[in-house]
Amino acid sequence: MKNLSRRTCLSALALTPFAGFAQVGNSYPAKPIRLVVPYPAAGGNDVLARGLKTHWERVWTQPVLVDNKPGGNGALGTEIVAKAPADGYTLLMGSIATHVIGPLLKKKNSRYDPVKDFTAIAMVGNTPLILTVHPSVKANNLREFIALAKTQKEGISYASVGNGSAGHLAGVMFEQMASVDMMHVPYKGISQASTELVGGVVNAAFSNVLNVLPLIKTGKLRALGVTGSSALSILPDVPPISQVLPGYSAELWWGLFGPAGMPIEAVRRINVESNRYLESADAKKKWAEDGITLTPMSQADFVQHIAKDTVRWGDLIQARKISEES
Repeated sequence: MKNLSRRTCLSALALTPFAGFAQVGNSYPAKPIRLVVPYPAAGGNDVLARGLKTHWERVWTQPVLVDNKPGGNGALGTEIVAKAPADGYTLLMGSIATHVIGPLLKKKNSRYDPVKDFTAIAMVGNTPLILTVHPSVKANNLREFIALAKTQKEGISYASVGNGSAGHLAGVMFEQMASVDMMHVPYKGISQASTELVGGVVNAAFSNVLNVLPLIKTGKLRALGVTGSSALSILPDVPPISQVLPGYSAELWWGLFGPAGMPIEAVRRINVESNRYLESADAKKKWAEDGITLTPMSQADFVQHIAKDTVRWGDLIQARKISEES
């Protein structure tokens, strides 16, 4: 991705929320809303969608259908929303996977354009990954882990759920910033990756909080750092990796999207009402227990957040020639 194309991407993202809107009256929503989740039930996208569903139904007195449409690593459900009528009644609980990493990895083979085909509406939440190691790894903190990785002749191995996954990219960024070489071992799913890590077949992993929290608490894995900007309230003694590698950041996020050209009043109402839920003390407490930080922000700020992530991850993917097959 050359500098010109990155600037073009940023400009397109900045213009997307404000151009080509249809109009609605003051009655939105006047009928049921379909909220598509492009992954199976119980994942981060799904549980956050259901939290918003409960709030929206209470304040708007309209039914909200959470419609799980898994397939293609999120592409199937995302494409459904891209092609839906832009009337504000078909929405998507998207993520960094559907709107940044997936399209970057697929490049010309992506089934949708993450900028041109969508209206970015509202950020919902984010969560870091956790760098965990098997207890046999002789490192009790990040500095010791980096020193060990630099001296290991055969290299530290780290698991992920596949090439181009968040755990893979977090590891690549770690290698680059720490000036170490590690061996990436991709698996077909979190269950297999976790089993191999707990069994000591691989040394480490950058894993989702919910997946590894029980393993950390039972001592089956040791947590060395989080990929976000601060420690988690549920793991206050696990420092951010950025304390040792300034500027390091690899967080997952979720957000609301609709088809391109949504009515501006519908976008505004969804953004405002979603932020009201995200700002509530009860919601913040509930999701913090799962390692999720609710992230209310304006539509414009959300658009800029996506743009910056697209450039940052695009540069890494291009520099290291990463694809879903590599």
